[in-house]
Amino acid sequence: MPCFGNPFLEDVTGVDVNQLSAILLDVGIASFVGTSVAGMLLKRNLPLTLTVMPLLLSLLAAALVGWGQILLPTTLLVTLWGFFSSVIPVGWSLCSLVTVLGVRSATLGSQIAYDHSS
Repeated sequence: MPCFGNPFLEDVTGVDVNQLSAILLDVGIASFVGTSVAGMLLKRNLPLTLTVMPLLLSLLAAALVGWGQILLPTTLLVTLWGFFSSVIPVGWSLCSLVTVLGVRSATLGSQIAYDHSS
């Protein structure tokens, strides 16, 4: 979650310190899972994954505008944010590898990303 996450959760959603800690733990776990699954998603279709993930983040941001005052939907949306946003850096790293080193190395990079998810 970007740096505005804590103030948003505290001021708009009205969470206390314990709830904030639990939500941020959820985000951390979702980020770990997202990074682990990233290799599989990127191996299937790198350009599609790098296109869809930011679009999903946009939808989550719009949903937070509407439901940000309600704890349960906000917790779910912020947790999903952690999952989807963690795939993007892995994808951009792989995309850079494809661009700089070529297709043969992209297979290696995809394998590295895939092995990371195992």
